[in-house]
Amino acid sequence: MNTLNKCLWLIIIVAQCLFSACNGGGDDQTVDDDATNDDVDDDTIVNDDVDDDIDDDLDDDLDDDLDDDTADDDTADDDTFDDDTLPDDDTVPDDDTTPDDDSSDDDTVDDDTSAELFLIGADSGGYASWRQSEAGWQREAIPPPLIHGMYETLGPSFFVDGEQGWTSWNVVEHMSVTGFDLLTYDRRGWSHDLYHQTIARQIVYALFAPTTDDLWLTSETMLQAFHLWEYDGPEPQHRAAIYIGSMFTAMFFPDPDSGLMAGRTNGAAGFLKRWQDGAWSLVPLPTGYEYGQFHSMWLTDVHNGWFVWDNGYYADRRLFRLSNDVWQEIAAPAACPNSEPNEVVGNDDYAIVLAIDGAVGYFWEFRDDEWSCRQIIGPAGAARFKQALVNRNGRVFLLTFGSLHNYKVYEVLADSVQEIAVPAHDELYSLHALGPGAPRASVGVAPQ
Repeated sequence: MNTLNKCLWLIIIVAQCLFSACNGGGDDQTVDDDATNDDVDDDTIVNDDVDDDIDDDLDDDLDDDLDDDTADDDTADDDTFDDDTLPDDDTVPDDDTTPDDDSSDDDTVDDDTSAELFLIGADSGGYASWRQSEAGWQREAIPPPLIHGMYETLGPSFFVDGEQGWTSWNVVEHMSVTGFDLLTYDRRGWSHDLYHQTIARQIVYALFAPTTDDLWLTSETMLQAFHLWEYDGPEPQHRAAIYIGSMFTAMFFPDPDSGLMAGRTNGAAGFLKRWQDGAWSLVPLPTGYEYGQFHSMWLTDVHNGWFVWDNGYYADRRLFRLSNDVWQEIAAPAACPNSEPNEVVGNDDYAIVLAIDGAVGYFWEFRDDEWSCRQIIGPAGAARFKQALVNRNGRVFLLTFGSLHNYKVYEVLADSVQEIAVPAHDELYSLHALGPGAPRASVGVAPQ
């Protein structure tokens, strides 16, 4: 065959190959067999690339991110494995239909509403917490105190944004206060908080943290003098003092720069103080209720929130709502005429009020702009309320206790109240949640 015929024959072969590739033929019907550059898409399943074979490299998928992302968040090839050594790992088209929904590989989607329940209590092994998980309740021991005394008791607890929590060991001698140890919790478990300095000869009465970097602590001396401290670093900054005969009752800080503190003087006159711009100012109490105290409150900001008032002796209890600094008293919902409020938890458009008439399981609920009277149906005396939890994902839970330390957790649904199985325990002190769907603030009382 002469030279001209050879050239014509080669041209015919190349044309046939190109025609076969363009019409779905050729060797590209199986798992990628590229050993050399065939410049033909050979993915056997839906590939997220519009055309992944426009390059001239041996590997036809090194970086050709012309995928279906509306806002491409990949900095390199979005395949976990090079699809020229394994079958293309994208078993479905790329899951992005919106801009990047997480900070890592966009083939997994963050669940921004998940939350795990978290309990603090005690069992035969001592003080502990239990974290809810798909595998069940996971027990985590609470470390013993670093300082010791005659009485070593667990203090109040607090969790912020479902990310970080605190509690304390309060250590007391026979006739004097020794001090306290702070403990902190994150996903790694409990540890001693060695960052925040403790305060000599005082114990922790209450905790609050608007952010993980700003912790408020109310301390109490043996003579029942109360002090309010802020940690915006390792050292406590003294913010207020409430001396002998007066009483600190509640605090809530929606952000590091503002909050409310409530209490009463030794003459039973109540007060409500607003922290803003680094100073305190008095907030007028509802007319006719100047003598008494707010012992529970839940704020959206320092001008709006829910409050439970009593006459200073935890009797004659009333519920108030503050809306743009205007007070409104809330009457008990129908069917709950003798049920007085005790604690309130909520948000902008939802509130749950625990009643002191807990022996019959009544509670108030504000849902869809209406108040209703709800009840836990069960044995008499089996549903005395200890704490409520209102998650940002819309789920609501109650911690109750009955005779013989019979603690229970319930979920409050729109049309029912359902019991949730809890771990084996002797006592349960507080209920919190972990994860992005948890409440921004979760307050737990100290063991009684």
